[in-house]
Amino acid sequence: MTRRVSKDFFSAGAVAFLGYSSKSEGYCGEIKEALEGAGMTVLPVNSNAAAALKTPAAKSLGELPAATKQAFVLLAGERALAATEELGRRGYTKVLFRSKGVAGPAALERAAALGMEVAVGCPLMAYGKGLHRFHGFLAGVK
Repeated sequence: MTRRVSKDFFSAGAVAFLGYSSKSEGYCGEIKEALEGAGMTVLPVNSNAAAALKTPAAKSLGELPAATKQAFVLLAGERALAATEELGRRGYTKVLFRSKGVAGPAALERAAALGMEVAVGCPLMAYGKGLHRFHGFLAGVK
């Protein structure tokens, strides 16, 4: 079952951030900062991380500590589905997708079928500040 993101979705600990992008590093950095402010360790993952990012990032989930079992996915369509399969193989238990439209129904359905707790929404609406939290309030994010 897919639920709306809430402030209690992620537990303290590590969160893999799949799709941490150099094209929108400001937005990604804001999400990273908000999650860290809520007590999480954010582990950016970008397969093209070598050259473009200012923030250190792993090139794959395999480079992250095995104890990492939560993920935020900022990937679209087939890439989101492929990431979901890998998250499942690695035993991830919680996955937050940026939006239903971006991730696509196949990734959302597959994550649920793999037994993951699934939520959808921008983490800034739950963990951010100011206008983002206000937007979350208007959207019913608790």
